[in-house]
Amino acid sequence: MNKATKITLIVISSVLALIFVAMAGFAILQRVKHTSFYKDAHKAFKIPGLWGGSVPQGFEYLPGIETFLYTGYHKDGESPSMVYIMPENGKGEAREVLLYEQDGTTPFNGHVGGITVFDDYAYIADGFGVAVFSVFDILDSDGVATQLGEIENEFQVAFVEVYNGFLYVGNFYRAGDYETPKSHHRETPNGDQNTAMIYVYELNVTSGYPIRTAPSFMFSITDAIQGMAFGDNGEIFLSSSWGLSTSKIYVYDPNKLSYSLERLESGRLVELAYLDSGCLIEVIEAPPMAEELVYHDGELYIMSESASMKYLFGKLTNGAWCYAYEYEAREAE
Repeated sequence: MNKATKITLIVISSVLALIFVAMAGFAILQRVKHTSFYKDAHKAFKIPGLWGGSVPQGFEYLPGIETFLYTGYHKDGESPSMVYIMPENGKGEAREVLLYEQDGTTPFNGHVGGITVFDDYAYIADGFGVAVFSVFDILDSDGVATQLGEIENEFQVAFVEVYNGFLYVGNFYRAGDYETPKSHHRETPNGDQNTAMIYVYELNVTSGYPIRTAPSFMFSITDAIQGMAFGDNGEIFLSSSWGLSTSKIYVYDPNKLSYSLERLESGRLVELAYLDSGCLIEVIEAPPMAEELVYHDGELYIMSESASMKYLFGKLTNGAWCYAYEYEAREAE
């Protein structure tokens, strides 16, 4: 081995060592920074598919069969997006189901967002709409599920949730990166500056589609919202995250909402509720890159994308685990 080769190897080894030390230091810093979160949380299960290119996004729990579902898009941007089926207790093999469009041959490879379930139907955020799949097709498939249809929406959908027979469809705002319609920017009755919206549609039990194209009511929300869930007493949880910043879980009291009336383009009047400081119960700080939420049996389960092959750093910061955070119910002051 000549001198030049030796020097090159020394330089490469030094750079790799510095990178490892930096990442290890970052991991320790994150653990210390979020000590309060880890004190009240525990590892629920290891997120499957991370080494295979899955970037986790949506998250749902099916109580009847005690199973979690999570959606992910593929890092390469071309392979089919997927749903993973994960047993509640984290034991046993998780199953991957690849998604295809209605023709059954075209990969459904969009930047899938949230996932939620109503009766026989699964709803997955899909650009300017919500893709509809059969729950049975996903659960009983041989690894492939085909889209049934699409619920169109006038803005880009980031997350979805079903609660009491209504489909909640929300968008994500970040200045310069993910803009929302100017009509979604509101000053709330308590003086907050909200930048996004949730449209709420009443679902038809038979068809699985909204009973009307217009929303039944709406919510005004803050920026960078990735997911939504409801608690035992109707508490509204919204997860907010961006990049390496600390994630935030906003908890709102539904009994202290402020309202206004909005007239849609169709002329129909609907209520607009404001999720703001006036009904805020608390803000839970969590590790970076929290995605959708699930509330189940007194705990908030938090999906994260930080340990995917797209971001990597979460592999050193426990980001490869879905954490369950113990939530103690209380009211807004």
